[in-house]
Amino acid sequence: MLWVPGRNDTFFHPHVGETLARHGIHLYVLSYRRVGECRRLGLFTDPMHNSHCVTGNFSEYHEDVRMAIERMRSDGIDDILGYGHSTGGTILLSYLMEHGDADFSGFCFNSPFLDWGWVGGSLIKFAITTLPALLTRLRLWSADSELLAGGGSNAWALQLQSQYYFDPRSRPLYNVPVTVGFCCGINDVHAKLRKLGRAGVAITRKPFVVFTSKGDDILDGDATAEQAHAIGPSRTLVQLSYARHDVFTSADASVVQGALAYLDTWLKSIVSADEKDGAACVR
Repeated sequence: MLWVPGRNDTFFHPHVGETLARHGIHLYVLSYRRVGECRRLGLFTDPMHNSHCVTGNFSEYHEDVRMAIERMRSDGIDDILGYGHSTGGTILLSYLMEHGDADFSGFCFNSPFLDWGWVGGSLIKFAITTLPALLTRLRLWSADSELLAGGGSNAWALQLQSQYYFDPRSRPLYNVPVTVGFCCGINDVHAKLRKLGRAGVAITRKPFVVFTSKGDDILDGDATAEQAHAIGPSRTLVQLSYARHDVFTSADASVVQGALAYLDTWLKSIVSADEKDGAACVR
């Protein structure tokens, strides 16, 4: 599985890894540029540019995805499941819309960022989806411009770390600015996704599962589930009632176990043991 984290995120999910391991699935985590391990390794120096998209186009991440796939192939991995959480899902879909799905056998999306969700009303949502590209073209804003300023402690991240440990050098405990470059990248992928959806063109016909939550405090879980239909026809939608935005790091342990049980069931439905060589393959 190629794991693509969300905005400001990193991998701190050994409990999910254990579920994957039971199915013989090897886990690779991609810290695409300016996210996750990249800051800890000093690959970018401005801490406020965590998850900033310099070009304003998510195609800048495609090279990262491609190189990760090449690394997995060089390790002898034949069947690859793609995983994307939140913005990681948007990046993965951006890659699929431009390069196709031939490198993958299926996908798992955990609250993929398919709609802006809870941003404070329709007027603010209209501004977020229209102004970044417009004002950038007019040269009144640049990709580095900040729609929301950063700084200060992030109570949500601190609460999460109290339950699930992660290295604060890889996942920030402070508020990170929302840049115009990030917004332009998101809006571009959303526009392409909706255009394909209206045309009835599937991004993939491979099997995929989408986890959403009615209790999501960042995205509208119902809107996410609705938009997920545009990904393709071979979908399994799992909507939890009380999960966090990342369903695998929810506050209630029973909710996490429920999400893992759904993942385990979905994997059983698509993964079979190849009796000839003992490897795992996707039907």
